Amino acid sequence: MKLIRLTIHNMASIGDAIIDFSAKPLADSEVFLISGKTGAGKSTILDCICLALFASAPRFRNTRINGAASDNSANEQINVNDPRQILRRNTGEGFTLLEFRGNNDVNYIARWSVQRARKKINGKLQKKNWTLENTDKKITLTKDAEIQQEIAAAIGLDFNQFCRTVMLAQGEFTRFLNSNDSDKSEILSKITGTDIYSRIGIRIFERFKAEESTLNTLKIKTDGITLLSDEEINEKNLELSAISDTNNTLQKRIRLESELLDCRKQKYTTEREISLLTVKIHKLETEVKSLIVTRDMIAAENTAVEGELTALEAELEKYDNATALLEDAPRLIGNAESILKLRKETETEKNSIILGNKKLEETIFPLKKAALQEITVLSDRIGNTDDAIKKLTSDLLSMDLAGLRKQKEQLISRRIEFQNLAIMIQNYRECVKKHEISKKELQDKKDDLNTTVENKERIKVPLEIAEKKLALYSEAYDKLFASSEKILSSIRGALNEGDTCPVCRQIITKALPSEDDIKSIIGEHKENLDKAAAERNSIRDEIAGLDAKIKSLADYINTLENKLKKDSSVTDSRQKADSKCKELGIDGTEKVTDALIERKVSETIAMIDRTDKTLRAGEKVENEIHSQNKSLKTLWKEYQKKKDSLNKIEIDIQNIKTQETVSRNRINKNCKTADDMAIQIIAEIEGSRYVDFFKQDISVFIERLKYDHGSYSELLKRIVNLRNTVCIRKNDLENLDRIITSIKIKLQGLSEDSISVTVKQGDIHKYATDLLMTISSTTQQIDDAKARLVAITAEYARLLSAAGYDDAIPDDIEANILKLEQQIRDNDIKYGAVNSLLKSNSEQSKKLDSLIKEYEEQNKVLEKWKILYEIFGDSEGKKFRKIAQSYILAELIDAANHYMKNLSDRYRLRIEPGTFVILVEDSWQGYTLRSASTISGGESFLVSLSLALALSDIGSDFSVDILFIDEGFGSLSGDALQMAVSTLRLLHSRSGRKVGIISHVDELRERIPTQINVIREGESTQSMITIS
Repeated sequence: MKLIRLTIHNMASIGDAIIDFSAKPLADSEVFLISGKTGAGKSTILDCICLALFASAPRFRNTRINGAASDNSANEQINVNDPRQILRRNTGEGFTLLEFRGNNDVNYIARWSVQRARKKINGKLQKKNWTLENTDKKITLTKDAEIQQEIAAAIGLDFNQFCRTVMLAQGEFTRFLNSNDSDKSEILSKITGTDIYSRIGIRIFERFKAEESTLNTLKIKTDGITLLSDEEINEKNLELSAISDTNNTLQKRIRLESELLDCRKQKYTTEREISLLTVKIHKLETEVKSLIVTRDMIAAENTAVEGELTALEAELEKYDNATALLEDAPRLIGNAESILKLRKETETEKNSIILGNKKLEETIFPLKKAALQEITVLSDRIGNTDDAIKKLTSDLLSMDLAGLRKQKEQLISRRIEFQNLAIMIQNYRECVKKHEISKKELQDKKDDLNTTVENKERIKVPLEIAEKKLALYSEAYDKLFASSEKILSSIRGALNEGDTCPVCRQIITKALPSEDDIKSIIGEHKENLDKAAAERNSIRDEIAGLDAKIKSLADYINTLENKLKKDSSVTDSRQKADSKCKELGIDGTEKVTDALIERKVSETIAMIDRTDKTLRAGEKVENEIHSQNKSLKTLWKEYQKKKDSLNKIEIDIQNIKTQETVSRNRINKNCKTADDMAIQIIAEIEGSRYVDFFKQDISVFIERLKYDHGSYSELLKRIVNLRNTVCIRKNDLENLDRIITSIKIKLQGLSEDSISVTVKQGDIHKYATDLLMTISSTTQQIDDAKARLVAITAEYARLLSAAGYDDAIPDDIEANILKLEQQIRDNDIKYGAVNSLLKSNSEQSKKLDSLIKEYEEQNKVLEKWKILYEIFGDSEGKKFRKIAQSYILAELIDAANHYMKNLSDRYRLRIEPGTFVILVEDSWQGYTLRSASTISGGESFLVSLSLALALSDIGSDFSVDILFIDEGFGSLSGDALQMAVSTLRLLHSRSGRKVGIISHVDELRERIPTQINVIREGESTQSMITIS
């Protein structure tokens, strides 16, 4: 991800500011400083970047304070972790806008803003507005979920990962070094995102407990199932068989008595059916008589219709002379109407010709003239513009912009090479300095070793003296203390002045001391003996200390000598510097001075500026050519538009002339056709009364002929209809006579009594046919019913005999059937209970087998989860997290040591695998190991910086081109500070990442020339930003 430009408006203490990371001097700097007084707003820059990308900022996400605070501007409560609080006091709106290029090579603009109601400073805070614009595709996202998804695709990091790898949290590592295992685990989770292992450990614990609970549940279910014995099962099966046999016997009896009841019912039903059908036949006879009366009426009506038909046929004879003309009337009328239509069309065409000529003279010809004039003007402008483009293109070719751009790139590369040479020479000098320091340190250690050996030799003589002195004191004390008090008392009583002392063999010259004096003398000897022993022991301790120092110095000297032999940093750095000097055309590294490099860089920058000046002039010509081409394109479009308009006018003129020709041809044709048709009509109607009508007015002719044709047609239609009616009724009467004859045959003995009731004259034929079918069906039903009655009577007698009854069914037969059915139901209940018990036992048996199998399978599953549980699982996820974090920490420590080599050659970090114990290996103390918590503040910062840089390498595939460091440099000074800055410069040459240091340390302002200055003047609440 590449940061391009950050725009800030009314955020925290910053009023308005634009930081362009793609422009000089930030674009050309490996390391830049964000400086300012405490509280000026340095960290606000990082907050604004995070707000634009993630709608959150570290200062709000990392707070541990809960609750709400008062918003003084609007007199309302707002959560302490609400990012909207970043809006600058006494302002109505604010925003941060970040332009960047994602790792997916897409350009974006991310914008986060907040405002108060109506943008008034005392208005209520409104909801934040967060958008992401894809400037390549011109798409703007406004929904949080869509923005988060697109940010993840563009950057590849979430908020926590971004903060870990882009904004180094060295304070976390400083706290980490001095914390216990539990706190280290929590900090590691926060800065490396290893909380996933906690979740996995908890899930393993929960899954194991769930599987264990499932196994216990299966065990309870298995123990709760009881089954019938084999003897009990056999008894139940025999009971079922007996119940089935009893029910079969009862069922047979019920079926027999039910059939007897049904048969008696059928006999009664059949007898009633015959009676009803007989009544129906009597009713049908009455309908037949009505049908005969209706038939006579129809015959009389048909006679009347025949008389009407005779009268109409006589009236038709009046049209005998004009019959042919009236039958052909539709064609003649059509032809006459066509003549009228052709004459009307002719008048329309004449009017069209007049209007077309008028349009040409008044509208189209003036438009053509104006279009020709405009085309001429545009053609001249196009020629002039084309000439100007050719001249500008010739000038541009002579400038050779491609060569100038290549020259500029080469000059920039050369400037960078000189800057890299400066870094290499600085590195070489530092390596030489380190080497000399190591050599001096080696010589100092050797001198110290020689001095220590000499001191040890000098101490040997005092040690011999002290040993002898101690021996004498010890011997005297032993001799003195050896005599008992009684012996001393008796000797002291026997000795006088002039006698010889048996102890010391000296002449007693004066009175012997008292017993107290002797004890005092013994005490003095004991004190002298102790002093001599202490003096001897002190000398021995001093010699032991010197021996330990000699061994430590010898080991350290040996280590330094080996290190100096293996150290090729001076040679390597010299070779790299010499190689770079040769590439740049400089004789040798020794001749290179800071002034020389600065002069070369200045010369190169001057050449870049001159090339830039020429390039800008060329680019101005390029822009002018582009502008002229754009104008030429516009002129050509206008020219083509006018040409198209002229062509359209020409087409309109041609269309009008063509239409005039077509109209004149159509007029001639219509006139000839109308005249021919009129001659033909006159010839056809010659000799009739219609000739005069046609010659006087064709319209009158058409109306008269239509009227006469209508009257004639209506008369013919009535005659045809009456003829059809007479024919149809004759056929109906014949059919009706046949049906009545058939009915009389079916109803033998039909009386001849006449009745006055008639049938409605609808479809009389259908009515008669349906009546015949009904009579036939009814007589057939009577015959069938009588036959069934004979069979039913025989079956009824048979069933009475089978049931053991005499001539009739007893009255209580239905009650007896109900009693038998109740016995069967009682037996069915017993059968169902026994059968259900057996079925349940079978199902329980299968269920028990299934549960046993399931229990065994579940036990296997539990054993697998138990292994994971014992290794990784616990209710809080600490076990797996600690294992994972110990190995992650080991890798982090290893990566940090690579940075420590550049920061300090004294310390290396060490860790025991599987633990959180971090030790520091101190090469100045004989490579002894000690706790990381014992190192000083500046050394602690270097260790924290190396750890933080190592962490920033995590997720390098999704890295950001700028790394921000926000604390800790105040603990460094002198060489350590310079070494840290140099290491950060090398970070850019190794990974391409720039470093932005946020600090108020004045010494950094002297060492880092490129700076973003956050300035707050006086008591102002607003800060401004300058870039130098």
